[in-house]
Amino acid sequence: MAIESSFLDILTRSVLPPVLGGGAGFFTVYANWGIEKRRQRLAQRKEHIASWRKELLPLVPPNTGWHGELAFQAMASPAFASLEPHLSPELLTKMRDEHTVRIGGDFPRRDLITEIGRLEKRWGTGLMADHLKVFANVDAAEYGR
Repeated sequence: MAIESSFLDILTRSVLPPVLGGGAGFFTVYANWGIEKRRQRLAQRKEHIASWRKELLPLVPPNTGWHGELAFQAMASPAFASLEPHLSPELLTKMRDEHTVRIGGDFPRRDLITEIGRLEKRWGTGLMADHLKVFANVDAAEYGR
């Protein structure tokens, strides 16, 4: 019995604490790495959304139409290049179609704002909450909805 007792004593006092401590340390490092990775991804997404609003939307003034130099300048911008992979295929087709004539409305500005808002909601960045309320009120009055 003394041998078994001393073996368990050695095991519980000398072997298990370092093994469990090392395992917990490894788990903590891995968990912190995952949290930091998510934080960085969220920060990057917030930067993208802010740059799209600040750099791309001014290139597409309201109610001016989508043609010629204006369309080329907006679609050639770095902000549009970073937004393009996230846009819906339908909107990209509309924007690239040179023969489409839009009468009235606010194409593509309104659609870009909607797409940016959709991405923001999907990514959970939370920058759009107040903007959605403002646009909803303006749209109802301006577009008769």
